[in-house]
Amino acid sequence: MFDIGQKLKDARIRKGYSITDISKQTKIQERYLIAIEEGNLDILPDAFYARTFIKQYAEMVDFDSAQIVREFDEKTDEQEPKPKQKRTITHKSIKDSSSGTWATIKESLPLILLSCFILAIVVVVYVAGRNLSREAEEAYIQNKQEETRYIEDAVIEDVAEEEATDYPQTIELADEEGTAIVYTVAGEHPEPQTLVINTVGEEAYAVIYVDGQPQELDPGESLEAEFSNDVSEVTVEVGGSEKTTVRLNEQTVTLPDELVAYEGFVLTLQFEHEADRGVE
Repeated sequence: MFDIGQKLKDARIRKGYSITDISKQTKIQERYLIAIEEGNLDILPDAFYARTFIKQYAEMVDFDSAQIVREFDEKTDEQEPKPKQKRTITHKSIKDSSSGTWATIKESLPLILLSCFILAIVVVVYVAGRNLSREAEEAYIQNKQEETRYIEDAVIEDVAEEEATDYPQTIELADEEGTAIVYTVAGEHPEPQTLVINTVGEEAYAVIYVDGQPQELDPGESLEAEFSNDVSEVTVEVGGSEKTTVRLNEQTVTLPDELVAYEGFVLTLQFEHEADRGVE
């Protein structure tokens, strides 16, 4: 199964998704997704769930889900052991040639009839097993669907527990000196992050520096900058504004009251990351 997992992994990498991204979108536990990519399907509940998870994974990364499911079914059929045929050895009594052919057949007739009866039973059982009624098939499918929903609910609970361990993003004033202020941004940073600056006044201007790269704001307009969650520092320069508001990821950055008296200031956002918190 490794080639199927490798195809899905390659498609995921091309899409730029991580295992965590796939898990959050499909509600499949990360350990199951890793097992699929490594071809280690033995840890999944059974082949039915493996088939369902592979199909969901393929759809998430825009891979041909019908093709990948066909490959899975073919490989599953190849791995199933084929039943061994039993050979029936019939021992016939050796009769004297003088008893004639009819005597031999007459003595062997009970054994022949018994063999035919046993063979008929085997055929009936086999045909009955291979031809399940539609009602039985529907009941089986419904039962599997209920089991799948139960597993999905358990997966959702696991994902919710994992997400509950996240650190909410916080913004705290770290330093203030005249018109220069510094904030520390801690916790989990979303991907991507968004910073919005609003100014008031015809002469107002603003510039946002993301890792040293400037983005300028026209007078009286709103400036929005989008950047990744691994950025370490963002600096904002504001001038000529009668009123300024700053929002980071939908959170309002509370400016000091005394800063309102100034028409210009420099605001720095310093982002802490896992290494800064000492999280391995």
